[in-house]
Amino acid sequence: MDNLPPHEVKKLIADITGVVAIYCDMCINSCHTYTGPFKDLESCCYCHEPHYDQDQLQRDEGAEEQKYCDSKLKEIYEMMDKVSEDGEEMVYDDIWCGADLLSLVEEIGMTENNVMISKVISASLDGAQLYQNKKSDCWIGIWINQDYAPDTRFKKKKIFPNLTIPGPNKPKHIDSFLFTGLHHLAALQNEDALGMVKQ
Repeated sequence: MDNLPPHEVKKLIADITGVVAIYCDMCINSCHTYTGPFKDLESCCYCHEPHYDQDQLQRDEGAEEQKYCDSKLKEIYEMMDKVSEDGEEMVYDDIWCGADLLSLVEEIGMTENNVMISKVISASLDGAQLYQNKKSDCWIGIWINQDYAPDTRFKKKKIFPNLTIPGPNKPKHIDSFLFTGLHHLAALQNEDALGMVKQ
């Protein structure tokens, strides 16, 4: 047991004794746990420190930013009406303006209230040169959530890591590397799941 890593020791003890750890939220100052009569409190009843990590709450509030696609689609349809009525030129300034994506929106009936189909994700994959004077031998893939506005969707906090292909050579069958990520994405996007949420 001396050579086992800590998580293996915990698992072994749990298997032998049946005793497992149960984790509960507690006040940051150890005043009380948020169980029993305290379970629904939003702050400590002694020191008044907030129950939840405020950074986490700010990230959750970022879900509002993901409603960008709804407002953008409304803007596009208004612009299309003006193009047909007044002869104004169409402005193509985002992925949502593309004919293929607009056709898909119509086909699946994407609406603000249709939570099940409210995410459009694009993938990006490129080689990276890790050493000077050497060809790209490492490939990195990411997911980009198109529900964010263009000025925020490419920020580091909004990008989802997808895959890394360490080399030493250029991949010959990219789809085989993408399969696991696409399979996981499909599971997240099915009707029983909540979709991709950046935490």
